[in-house]
Amino acid sequence: TNNNEMYIPECTPDGRYQKVQCYRSTGYCWCVNEDSGNTIPGTSVKDNHPKCDTVQPLSRPMKGCPEHRKQTFLRALMDFLTHTMASQKSSNVTTKDTQNTSQEEQIATWNFNALDTNKNKFLEKNEWKSFRSLISTHRKLRRCGKKLPRYCDVNHDHKISLTEWLHCLNAQRPVTGSGGVMPTPNPKRMGPNPLESYLKDK
Repeated sequence: TNNNEMYIPECTPDGRYQKVQCYRSTGYCWCVNEDSGNTIPGTSVKDNHPKCDTVQPLSRPMKGCPEHRKQTFLRALMDFLTHTMASQKSSNVTTKDTQNTSQEEQIATWNFNALDTNKNKFLEKNEWKSFRSLISTHRKLRRCGKKLPRYCDVNHDHKISLTEWLHCLNAQRPVTGSGGVMPTPNPKRMGPNPLESYLKDK
């Protein structure tokens, strides 16, 4: 392989970055943030695939919703989201990538897309209002549901990305496909090699 080969980040069909990125001509692979593509420090390995699931954030407390109640709430919420998706099968909101995803992720992604009315790939304040009104009639979901937006907004930018949504619902994307083989993503995000200046210095 030509060492001048341009690095092209690998992306998921829904436009996010794959958790594992590899620069094949150098043999290095590393973990990235799925929304920004930023490298997660300390994850780069040569001639191997890093274990990106081990660098995911641990369970965080949900303010005003104790841990035992949070777990019950998240299970009830997933049941509610499953029912919502099943009751609207005729909707044109679909998930694009189901091959390497769990049922929970498919359900969470479908509901994210349904809530994302302006289709900017973020749930914003006005979209959360419709979510809150949707769950307000369900006693099991009401109390902790009010806390969910802040809980999901890990980076405090007042909007929820799909990655944040999946993480807060415990419905993360698996890193490998069936059989432990890295999936071949398509389409690829084009752009300059973010490591080019670093590699030139070596």
